[in-house]
Amino acid sequence: MYGNAKKKFITVKSSGKLFDIMTDHFPKLNILNIIQSGGVWIKKHRVLNPGFFLEKDETITFYVSPNQGKFYRISAELIHYECKEFLVVYKPPGISTVSDRSTLFWNLTHGVDSYLSKQHYQTQPIMRLDLMVQGLVIYPKSKSIEKKLFELSQQRKIGKCYKAILEYNIAYSDYCRIKDCIGFKSKACLDKHGKNAHSLFIQNSIQFDYLIYSVILFT
Repeated sequence: MYGNAKKKFITVKSSGKLFDIMTDHFPKLNILNIIQSGGVWIKKHRVLNPGFFLEKDETITFYVSPNQGKFYRISAELIHYECKEFLVVYKPPGISTVSDRSTLFWNLTHGVDSYLSKQHYQTQPIMRLDLMVQGLVIYPKSKSIEKKLFELSQQRKIGKCYKAILEYNIAYSDYCRIKDCIGFKSKACLDKHGKNAHSLFIQNSIQFDYLIYSVILFT
């Protein structure tokens, strides 16, 4: 879940401050780090104030992650294109496009925000990629450009395309349609009670010892 984060709960037995209550229940955890990373939620809202006051019977939901306390940064090698309006950044597999429930700072968007710190604008990705997907993400440098790029995406003039790269196997066909039900239990998995997933794989080429497929997602 959320980059190997573990979800925990506390039911408040007597009113008090968030930091004190969490420390009493989990004295071995770095509670301040969890709170300041953005891993604490109360009534579906993220709480960053260690002194936040809670009443009896309220519930604290929090996430413990090895990525808490880390701040993602992008290097020049990750920037594939940049102009005065936007930049295109490579997202490696295993890093979120945006913040998750466990941390505000270990994600590609935070890295881009840090890179664009002189712009005085908190950027947003035009389209997101899933955690384990690697690829290119467009980031606007101003609110006006963000609006224009979102309009282009709504008009389908900007879109996402997926490639699957597989080790060569003569048994693999040129064309494959897969229909499954997908759930999420710490990571995506087959689940007969999950959401319908329909994907089409079309082989484009063979490069060295790999098969390159275009992937079309219908759901």
